Amino acid sequence: MKVANPIYDIVFKYMMEDERIARTILSALLKVEVLAVEVRPHEYSDDTHDNLSVFRIDFGATILDAEDTSNDVKIVLKKLRFEAEAPCFLITVIEDTHVTTKCIDIKGITRERLFSDKYYRVLNLFHQMYIIDQDDYVMTQVEAIYENDEDLYGILRFLENLLADANVVSKMKEESKRHLCYNRSEMLVRYEFSVYALQVKLRLSEQESMLRATIKMLLDAGKSLEEISAAIGKDLNIVKKLAAN
Repeated sequence: MKVANPIYDIVFKYMMEDERIARTILSALLKVEVLAVEVRPHEYSDDTHDNLSVFRIDFGATILDAEDTSNDVKIVLKKLRFEAEAPCFLITVIEDTHVTTKCIDIKGITRERLFSDKYYRVLNLFHQMYIIDQDDYVMTQVEAIYENDEDLYGILRFLENLLADANVVSKMKEESKRHLCYNRSEMLVRYEFSVYALQVKLRLSEQESMLRATIKMLLDAGKSLEEISAAIGKDLNIVKKLAAN
């Protein structure tokens, strides 16, 4: 089955606005049962710094704790992704005065755990092991892994329908170009800095050679190191070092 790649912010946004999918994914991230969830109005950030994108969504939710007690909480979910890498999730649960935060690194999840645990099978949707080489916007998923699980199979069908939406595919490509643009800008800055650093190094080397020649000339003229230091305005230790080389 070919589906839209959920590591892209636009796809992730559409997914998490679906109540059933949001419950399934938040349950997997928190490893608790989320009974109900709704997207809250928020000033979410959709920023890119260098080649890192940060996407935030806020939720109001009801979760079931280990003692089977339901609690109303606020959930702040941030998806962080570097270009060409699986995302990390930073998730914060706010309950009265109690706040807990955890980070889930998708890259650190092993294949065995992905398929042996429902929660990890959900998170596997964000892993890149199934991306088709020639098209980063499309993933292939083995239906047999999910078809016996109504929630997971529902997510696949949702992603399949998103892939058929030309607007979604276009926005994924725009996001990819934005990453590439930032990446190229970062490479250009690094290159310009390395050129500048080399120029500074060459200038310093030239100055050092001139100083060394001046010190040698003054020493040959019978001047002491202390006199030379005072004459050229350089620290005595620097003068001694240049005179010794």
